[in-house]
Amino acid sequence: MTSPLQSSTSSPATPCEEKKTPIEKNPSTSSSGTSLTPVTSIPHSPVVPALDLSARLGEVSIRVMREISQDTERRMQGAAADLKLLSEGVYYANDYCALLQKLGKGCETRYQWLRDKGHFFHGIAPKAYFAGVENISMLTGKTPTNYKLIKDPASKALAALRQGLSFLDCGSVVHLSHYEAVKDALGEDKFDRLFGLASASPFRTGDSFDNPITKLLKISKGKIQKGEQCYIAGVVTAYQNKHDNGEAAGYHVVACESVKGTQKFLGFGLPSSGATLGEIREILRQEFNKTPIKASEILREDLAKKCDAYRKLDAETIEEFNACQFSSKQFEKLGGGVIQQRMGLNLHRISQLASASIEEAAKLFDSWAGGILRA
Repeated sequence: MTSPLQSSTSSPATPCEEKKTPIEKNPSTSSSGTSLTPVTSIPHSPVVPALDLSARLGEVSIRVMREISQDTERRMQGAAADLKLLSEGVYYANDYCALLQKLGKGCETRYQWLRDKGHFFHGIAPKAYFAGVENISMLTGKTPTNYKLIKDPASKALAALRQGLSFLDCGSVVHLSHYEAVKDALGEDKFDRLFGLASASPFRTGDSFDNPITKLLKISKGKIQKGEQCYIAGVVTAYQNKHDNGEAAGYHVVACESVKGTQKFLGFGLPSSGATLGEIREILRQEFNKTPIKASEILREDLAKKCDAYRKLDAETIEEFNACQFSSKQFEKLGGGVIQQRMGLNLHRISQLASASIEEAAKLFDSWAGGILRA
């Protein structure tokens, strides 16, 4: 069946906890107009002082997070007047699904195609550069929001994720901001060699250690720095019991500016102006209190039945969870809205790559194992 998106896109059709219900739990993975302005590289010397590098990486990560959030807001708010806006951009699959259903007329074919093909479950990305990651344990046979590179160069693939139509989660969008920061620090030629198909670990999205950006991340301690990634959890177990196909058990965010001593964060699905920890806690509470999206809304009938059958809860318990509502005090008392993990880009490793020749950097990068280093 031909995609209804192809004729309306100028570019190729294409964990915030990772949502969706697998047939079996997969231990290798963790739990959305005018094209965006490309990130402009800042001139850099072969050897980058650590302080300058830290500031630059943080600046680019923050800028990209804000650009993606602003673009998504603009497209979703303007779609009623111009449906072509929905042919490009980055979205949560559930938000995109709900918007198509709300808009109704003119969106029926697109909605049905995305649902029947499983794209609201495992996602979609520009097919000229990406393919889904096969996973037989998942309901649709693919891991949600995990896409692997199939065509070089990696820098153009990175741009395509933002300029085509892509369904991502908050963690993947934070990774995009870090990829852009690394590309800025290393330059496109070196970036393309390190993350291209000839690399031992080509560019891809997702939270598993197969994602090469994890080679350049390390656990953070001390004062929160600009550009640092944090994971802010809601009441995760209760959320997952209520919203088995939900996307807001928590938010991966990037620390931005402080306002009058209060730290603000940028996250996919959060205000593009930034939000404080208290404001994010309230957003998580509101997301928990929403009516859960039904499997039949995002999956064709046969897969929706399998999805519902996977929930190992009886009907009465499901009904109790669906009716559950938390007050602000209850949510906070249960631990909602707390920073559970922090990590930042590894300045030492990125500086090593920046000062090395392209081939030396490639050998060094390929020698590192995937996984986030402890501080």
